[in-house]
Amino acid sequence: MWAVKYPGSRGLIGRLVGDELKTTTMVTFWKSMATIGFTGGSPDQVAAGYRDYTHNRAERYIDFWNGSRIYYRHLDDTDSLGSLELNWAFIDEGAEVGDDIYQTISSSRLRWHLTACDQVDRVIELIDSGATDEEIASVDCDCPRGIWVCTNPGASGYLRAVTRGEAEDWDWIPAKPGDNPYNGPDYYAKMQRDRKINGEIWMKRFYEGSWDAFEGQRFPMLDRDIHMLKKPWKPTAAHIIVEGVDFGHRETFVAWMAYKPDRSEPVVVFHELKMNEVMEPRDVAEEVKRIRALYGLTDVIALGDPAGVAAGTFSSVSPIQAYSGLGWYIAPCKKGKSPTSRADLITAFLNQRIKMMDGTSWPGLVFSPNCPSVFDSLIGLRWQPVSNKLGEDPREQFVKKDDHGADALGYGLVGVPPPDLPRTAPPLRVSVNLGADEVFRRA
Repeated sequence: MWAVKYPGSRGLIGRLVGDELKTTTMVTFWKSMATIGFTGGSPDQVAAGYRDYTHNRAERYIDFWNGSRIYYRHLDDTDSLGSLELNWAFIDEGAEVGDDIYQTISSSRLRWHLTACDQVDRVIELIDSGATDEEIASVDCDCPRGIWVCTNPGASGYLRAVTRGEAEDWDWIPAKPGDNPYNGPDYYAKMQRDRKINGEIWMKRFYEGSWDAFEGQRFPMLDRDIHMLKKPWKPTAAHIIVEGVDFGHRETFVAWMAYKPDRSEPVVVFHELKMNEVMEPRDVAEEVKRIRALYGLTDVIALGDPAGVAAGTFSSVSPIQAYSGLGWYIAPCKKGKSPTSRADLITAFLNQRIKMMDGTSWPGLVFSPNCPSVFDSLIGLRWQPVSNKLGEDPREQFVKKDDHGADALGYGLVGVPPPDLPRTAPPLRVSVNLGADEVFRRA
């Protein structure tokens, strides 16, 4: 419709994988073209008015009689976009596409100006002066601009933000399978079979449109209705407090969790600290002290990324050394070095069921509602199986993205008696009054 309505416009049809684009999305496209009645031909035939479009298979675009063009591309990285200038884009199965694609298209690729645009001269001046893509794209005019996405819920942080109303200028139209008149009885019968195999969380994804479960999610058992408390929670004097710390210049993350020594109730993640672009360790240390004071915490076990013993890019002093000099003593969590073992530990806690005194059953790990970043980090943690040449069982390779909350939680849980140990197991204790060298030795 836009190609016809706006002569000389530029559009993009995209999907993550080229083969799937060719065998699914573009098949539907060509069926739609035939249904409309558009016919293809040579450039001369189109120019003479006998045909409606030409198709350049080598360069992957369709040119219409009115000068409009539609490109089709796979979107596995931003290089696939090249230097395209567009008015609009349609992305199929958009949850499979990386956030960088959306950011690139929305920030710098929706900049094509129609011949009738009243700002063409201004755009030419900017190009001649070496202006950036963003400056060219920001020229205010009446040329059409838009992105459409069709997708099942998935691992896309960008689109998840859209569903929550956190992305400007986006509308979200949720649709259940029953809204599609082409889904017949066989479709629903298959869905019920898959439900028995994959569980209720999977069903929430495909039937209710939940963005908290998707293919490749490491913790599909994680459920907001089960693992998220309704109200903020505070520990008591009977609880042991553990801090899990993930270091980083781009982002430092601290997760606070509490448990009772007899394990008569779940482990509760009750507070989080997320600090971006950390240039001065003192800023983080002071905030940690403030949060401790907020809850009245005087005896805390702090376990951090074991890589924290190494000097960083911006300093010859390691993070653990820097924080110890500021009165925040963190033991390097060597037992939690493996991301797979940390994920397995988190899984064990999520799957555990604890029988409470009132007869109710609770999971072994729950989250206060004021810890959204830790929870979202667990939801967003993806993995994919990686097979080796020896034919052994595939190992897990984590898709690294926004996993700092999951890492901090994993380090902290190493300091909690795991679900498979007796409730009387003594907890790990590291005194906060030890000097840095003593902390290293004991750890």
